[in-house]
Amino acid sequence: MPSNPQQPSSPPQPRCNVSNLLVVTFTEAAASEMKSRIESALRQRLDSTPDDAHVRRQFALLEHIHCSTLHSFCNRLLRQHFHRLGLDPNFRVLDADEASLLRLEIVRDLFSDRYDHEDSAAFHRFIDSFGDGRDGRDDSLMSLVLDTHAMLTSLVDPMTWIDRSLWRISQAATEPLESSEPGLEYITLIRSGLYDLDRDTSAAITALSRMTGFQPYVAHLQYLAQTLSTWTAALDSTGYDALVTAVRDTEFQRLPSIRNSTPGKESASQLVSSVQKQFKEGPLIQALRFSSAEFQTGLRSIAPHAEVFLDLVLDFGRRYRKHKDSLRALDFSDLERFTLRLLSEPRSEIENRKSKIPAPLSSHASSTRNSITSSSTNTRTSTNSRTPS
Repeated sequence: MPSNPQQPSSPPQPRCNVSNLLVVTFTEAAASEMKSRIESALRQRLDSTPDDAHVRRQFALLEHIHCSTLHSFCNRLLRQHFHRLGLDPNFRVLDADEASLLRLEIVRDLFSDRYDHEDSAAFHRFIDSFGDGRDGRDDSLMSLVLDTHAMLTSLVDPMTWIDRSLWRISQAATEPLESSEPGLEYITLIRSGLYDLDRDTSAAITALSRMTGFQPYVAHLQYLAQTLSTWTAALDSTGYDALVTAVRDTEFQRLPSIRNSTPGKESASQLVSSVQKQFKEGPLIQALRFSSAEFQTGLRSIAPHAEVFLDLVLDFGRRYRKHKDSLRALDFSDLERFTLRLLSEPRSEIENRKSKIPAPLSSHASSTRNSITSSSTNTRTSTNSRTPS
């Protein structure tokens, strides 16, 4: 029989250049370690293949590898392409302590201005409802404004998050619990709580069934498991309010007594008591304190406060941005956001801008961008004049 023709060999895999690598870490120490590992790997490869010209070239170019902390990478990239973002070419980066002190000063001025504003009734109602309630201090609310602003700066589109949050509150406050998006998520959370409680009860039954002398405890746990089945059936058949009623109407049996001399009594007692405590006052029971009507009433009462709070967050962002601009400074979140905007800029806009800047600068911008990312051209960072800064 004729032999099979020899299969063609696969084409060689393209070899990577160190200039194509982008290694980012959270700390300078980690960046140094990563660079050391790459150098060690190249040195070992060079020792085993001394005639490989490609490996020799990569070892010679090792100092040009892009290996740094994330913020150092962002800083370098923004300084190279400041013109594409309208940044001051001599911007400086605020250190963490300086930025923290600046934010604290701004948020205090913000609250002070709101107190003095002629149209401050809504703000005062917000403070009365959620303030610290001691000596007129608003430290907890100021911290919450700062924390929320920090969270928003980590989002690609913070304004969409704000608009959607307000819409969700409004929807949950006006539509039936089983119809609104937050209501359905809340019911899903309740079902998860029922499942967790069933799991813990079953595990306790299994554990105590293996021990001698604790059948009364096992029977009590089985009673609790049956109670849980009744609760779950109420939710499945009638809905959330039926579950709330079933939980409120439940009168639990007393824990049976077992002689202290029974071996393992202390650990067994702790186990069954912990399960019963979850049935009486655990997180699930706390979540079921309110009917759907009470749930909606609460949401309607906080809706205006949510608008006041988010307006404070946005106003803080504008003031913080203005102060940073006056200092010609960026903070760490600015480095990340501006870098994302730079890397996700559509190629058409880049080409249009290239025609308006000197040729050497245009060529350098294009080559740097292509070496960093090729997959980001289909992404666009949404920007808005109200975006927290």
